[in-house]
Order: sequence, then C-alpha cells, then structure tokens
Amino acid sequence: MTESITPSQLLPEVRLLTTGETAKKLRMSRNALNVMRHRRHEPALPFVKFNRRVLYRLEDIEAFIKANLDPGVGPKPARARKRKARKEIHDGD
Repeated sequence: MTESITPSQLLPEVRLLTTGETAKKLRMSRNALNVMRHRRHEPALPFVKFNRRVLYRLEDIEAFIKANLDPGVGPKPARARKRKARKEIHDGD
C-alpha cells in the first residue's frame, strides 16, 4: 500500500496556504483569487499545484502585497492653502 505524501512533508520549512486561507489573507473572495490566477494577473501571485490542489507560499503572498502597495499610503503631508486670487474690478476709466 502506498502512503500519500502531503506538500508539507515535502517542504516542511515552507508555509503553504490554501486558496481559502490566501483569499482571507488578501481580503478577497476565493472566486476573485481563482479568476486572478486563471487570467494571469500582473504582477502575478505564484502558486504551487499538487495534483488538483492549488497552494500559495506565504513568502509569495507577502511579496505580492509589497509589490501592489500604493506609494500614496500613509499620512498625507500638510499642504499650504492656496489663496484665491481676488478679481479686481476695473472701470473703463
């Protein structure tokens, strides 16, 4: 009888997450994550496929988050208020 080997037994030091766990971490639906994978969204989120199971490495998820980080995130710097230009009324003199 052959014993089934799990992905964690092959790579014990690598933390692998399921599609559901990955979607939860990214705060998106599993379906959205599947669509993103099938459409080869750029930047791509690498995945590992064992038979029919799709798994994601935790380090790849964290790199994906950093790659998609909006540089505008964070406190906004204080801006000087612009003064409205006063319209001068000129008489035809």
